[in-house]
Amino acid sequence: MPRSGAHRSSSTKAVLALVISSFVIVILMFGMGRYGWITMLRVDRQQKRIKKEMLANLAHSEILCREIR
Repeated sequence: MPRSGAHRSSSTKAVLALVISSFVIVILMFGMGRYGWITMLRVDRQQKRIKKEMLANLAHSEILCREIR
């Protein structure tokens, strides 16, 4: 007995959903590894924050040095 068109499209949708979800899981697994893109984004944000704090401390030190003179 041949399959109906509706049944075929629902099974195709199910397979497509399975493939897409598998792809997303693989992307997230690689992204969350030690050198993954998610980790690198987190490290980049931390480095920017530290650099900003260092510049603020340097400016504060410079102001204090000028006040002492």
